[in-house]
Amino acid sequence: MKRTLHPLRKYPGPILGHATHLTWQIQSYRGRFLMWLHELHQQYGPVVRYGPNYLSSIDLKTWKEVYGHGVPQWQKDPNLLGSDPFGEPVGIMRADDISHARQRKLVAHAFSDKTLREQEGIVKGYVALLVDKIRQDAVKNNGKVDLVAWFNFATFDIMADLTFGESLHQLAGSMYSPWVKSIFSYIKAFQLIGLTTQWPLLTKLLLLFIPAKLMKERADVFRFATEKVEGRLKKRKVKRTETTATLLSGLFYYLLCDKKRYERLVKDIRGAFPTYEDVEMSRLAEQKFLQACIDEALRLYPPVATGSPRQTPKGGARFGKDFVPDGTKVQVSTYAAYHSALNFKNPDSFIPGRWLPECQAEYISDKRDVVQPFSYGPRNCLGKNLAYHEMRFIAASIPWHYDVELCPESENWLDHPVYFLWDKPPLVVRLRPVER
Repeated sequence: MKRTLHPLRKYPGPILGHATHLTWQIQSYRGRFLMWLHELHQQYGPVVRYGPNYLSSIDLKTWKEVYGHGVPQWQKDPNLLGSDPFGEPVGIMRADDISHARQRKLVAHAFSDKTLREQEGIVKGYVALLVDKIRQDAVKNNGKVDLVAWFNFATFDIMADLTFGESLHQLAGSMYSPWVKSIFSYIKAFQLIGLTTQWPLLTKLLLLFIPAKLMKERADVFRFATEKVEGRLKKRKVKRTETTATLLSGLFYYLLCDKKRYERLVKDIRGAFPTYEDVEMSRLAEQKFLQACIDEALRLYPPVATGSPRQTPKGGARFGKDFVPDGTKVQVSTYAAYHSALNFKNPDSFIPGRWLPECQAEYISDKRDVVQPFSYGPRNCLGKNLAYHEMRFIAASIPWHYDVELCPESENWLDHPVYFLWDKPPLVVRLRPVER
């Protein structure tokens, strides 16, 4: 009877999902949530009801309807971001509309393209150090290096310097800082706690069983950031740095699995920049095939792959042709949307050409605007410009200096779980310095 009378009953989905949150929570706990959602959309279509009050969409129009400007703002799902079981103060991620707009205005200038170009020397210096350090690592390990680790070292060092005025010295030391290791340890625990927000007593119980070491590491994460910010009177904070390293890892995996397109990128980069001093932000932004490769990697391997659920404004809201009641959570499931044949021709294939002006006729109808890796609307990611500059600098610098090939142990690299972020294994490649 409950299922028959529920206001969301018209939306298809697994029967158990209509009755309980446990279905999707189990998938999240197993690290298979995004693959499961993708399978549901393949079975049921563009909108799926996967929980009692949760809807997943892969429809392009949902970005504007739910996340866009000029509509009543749907809040981020309070069960996932609206409250913190650890009692942390509200930040920009959890702020209401007025507070969010105020905080965003305070920090927006720091992420403008003009400001970032003024910091180009800092970024280029760290990328040069990255290039040198992976050479040293390759010499010690018979030509092999783990790109995942090195991309994390570089992107966190860059963000720390731009934010706090001080490096984490991961590149220099060729190892993770205690702070960054704490972040990675914390991510899985945070997702586990987040899954229990529909069960408050279970949340309290789980907090009792979290190891003291993990709780200390978590405290270290926030203490480090607070000390640095207060010491320099800065308002910026490290935000989603790991996602830049994730994209770079996925980009190189797809390129190294596609010899033809990798060789085209190498030819473009080495031809456009006779010397490494020629590699500059403004000129990298003009490299159309490089940007197409990045955009295609963002589609196939989106760093934030599960999407960000939004809750209807008070009193409910229009969703498509229907009215959905108060308390309904709707999200664009990014991985499912980007891998759907409803949106893309050959959706699981790495085809950078679909992003070029001269793309083949068979890809003209691709719904490229459905790809919004930095989210959409007034709460989209402020770090977009910085992320693109870092991605282009690193993605161009490595093939400029080295011939790179994927090692056999990483041929099945994509087969790994997702806990809010991808739980990436090492991406082992072999490097050979280019002789000039």
